[in-house]
Amino acid sequence: MASRESGHFSLPRTEYAVGARLLPNSISRNVTLTTQTLSPTTLVKKKTRSATLEMYSKGEREGRNQSVGTLTDILYCCHQNKLGQAHVLEESNAHVLFDVKDCFCLACKGKGKDCRYMAGYLAGLLKAAGKPKGLMVRETKCGVKPGHSCTFLASW
Repeated sequence: MASRESGHFSLPRTEYAVGARLLPNSISRNVTLTTQTLSPTTLVKKKTRSATLEMYSKGEREGRNQSVGTLTDILYCCHQNKLGQAHVLEESNAHVLFDVKDCFCLACKGKGKDCRYMAGYLAGLLKAAGKPKGLMVRETKCGVKPGHSCTFLASW
């Protein structure tokens, strides 16, 4: 964490958000900051968002590497890779609603990170199947208990 010494914060060698810009490693050593600009809570939130994005991105990369062409291929791919039993609840020209029974998040006892991975994985599969690049998948319901299911909404 940061320590206050003679009006300056001594920061570890990482990037920190100050206002709307990032301070690179070389500048962040002796920058005068107020506790309103950089607090431990802000750092934790930034790390949490970073971990969330990392899990989503990892799933998306792995999903894009699959050879899929249709929704049926996507559902089969989820099952074959032991990520859960996926079903399509609703489909339109602008979205697909997936229901995943025995979702991968159960393997990690519902810590939530794996649902972000699954959302990214579904996004990658849909992009590999030819859906628009701007599509996003988000979890709308988490079923971390056995017998329950997670619901994911893919929209573009």
